Amino acid sequence: MSASLRKNDQIIRACILYEALDKTRLSKAYENFCRKVGKDAIPQEEFDYWYYHFSNVNDNLDHDKSLDSKSTMYALPLNMIHFIVDRVDFIDTLALAKVCTGFRDVVRIPEVDLEDFNIIHNYSVNGSDENNFSRIEYDGYKITYQPVNGGCKVSCVDQYDDTEPKLEPSNKFIQGGDAVQLCHNDLKLVLENRRVILQSLIIDFSIEEKDLYTKCFTDITKMLKSTRSIEVEDFDALQVSISDYASLLEIFPAGKLESLNIDPYTFDRAELETLEHCEHLSSMDQWKMAERFFGRGFSLDVPIGSFFHFKLFDVVLREFTEEDAVKLRDMIDESSDFISADITSRVMDLPSVANVFGLIFVANEEEDEQAFDYFTPANAKFTVTFGKNDEPDEDDPVDKFSIKKRSNSD
Repeated sequence: MSASLRKNDQIIRACILYEALDKTRLSKAYENFCRKVGKDAIPQEEFDYWYYHFSNVNDNLDHDKSLDSKSTMYALPLNMIHFIVDRVDFIDTLALAKVCTGFRDVVRIPEVDLEDFNIIHNYSVNGSDENNFSRIEYDGYKITYQPVNGGCKVSCVDQYDDTEPKLEPSNKFIQGGDAVQLCHNDLKLVLENRRVILQSLIIDFSIEEKDLYTKCFTDITKMLKSTRSIEVEDFDALQVSISDYASLLEIFPAGKLESLNIDPYTFDRAELETLEHCEHLSSMDQWKMAERFFGRGFSLDVPIGSFFHFKLFDVVLREFTEEDAVKLRDMIDESSDFISADITSRVMDLPSVANVFGLIFVANEEEDEQAFDYFTPANAKFTVTFGKNDEPDEDDPVDKFSIKKRSNSD
């Protein structure tokens, strides 16, 4: 931008208005502005003021800052607001963010990048209020919403910080409050904050009542779809069906996800083992472009080759045949990226699988596991392990096979 245009207040403000109307995250908006206009056009504090003014007050480019009331917290410099908010109880911080739309970006909730973000719903049909709860865990905080005496008790603790004394639990009781809805209200507040970037996400639906499960799943799905900063690399979904897991997976950009984890053991196994559901999941770009997969508690009915793009995978298969073992061995012999595979199956002939790798396996009741060395044609070294479950149940997989790459120094 030319020097003359950069001195024009109307043009400068119009550039900021564009970023505000586009609802770009504040930090990204300022980066865009500096790239297009120049870093020395205006101070960041000035940019912040106009960004929040256009976002929450009006789009008047001729607004006179001197007419702003100086008696409100919102009129304070941004660094001073952060100084105050950083010293407020976390639950009160969430409440402050509900005051007006502007504070949703001003308030730190509590950091920009969230490496671990957990959403937990735990409700049993016959469970007491003590054992039923909703919970949000992230950045060292654990916020629990618990139905109590016709209302909701909300508690917040700092559970991870071992360098300083942990915060005493902060408890608040909301008469008539619904634990699930209050949890979702705060969750929506966090996810809609443009400062928040999710890196690792775990969702746990330990809910026995079908209607409540449907509500929670639907609400969270809508919130995730409305989040502008979905950059999740690790995604775990617990207590969900394969079809619901696939629906959640579609929300995340393919190529960004690196690790997938599904554990749906509380649901009807007949549904979980439906071939159509398994094939749909393995056909998704999010699946094909991920690097790691962990699937426990159910049997996947897909070709063994569906896992070969993963650097490592841990799965339960309906069957693992000698032919599957040959395909796996050939892939490992040719791959430089493969790390490990753990395969459990109800139908697996361990001696035949061992023979594929040039090994001899003889069942021994005194040994839970037997380990062997395997070398690829390129002389890469692997540990191959065969075994059985310690106390196999009639409906559970029995045979176990794993192969893990070892370093040259091992």
